[in-house]
Amino acid sequence: MTTRQQLVEKWAPVLNHEGSAPIKDQYRKEVTAVLLENQEREMRKQAEALFEAAPTNAVGSYPESRPSEEHHLCF
Repeated sequence: MTTRQQLVEKWAPVLNHEGSAPIKDQYRKEVTAVLLENQEREMRKQAEALFEAAPTNAVGSYPESRPSEEHHLCF
């Protein structure tokens, strides 16, 4: 298991970015690093799920790229 201090080191470029206000409180820095790590993990899971759901052979399975004239929306 990764410790909070290891996460602070991993995310140091983000946590200490000169374009943002410095995080002076160590606890807040650790919690922010944990949140960044959790966000990255969830985004990776979602990306993997998207690629798993995509068909491997999609030749001919998509409709025409040009919409037909009978499908215009009227407002």
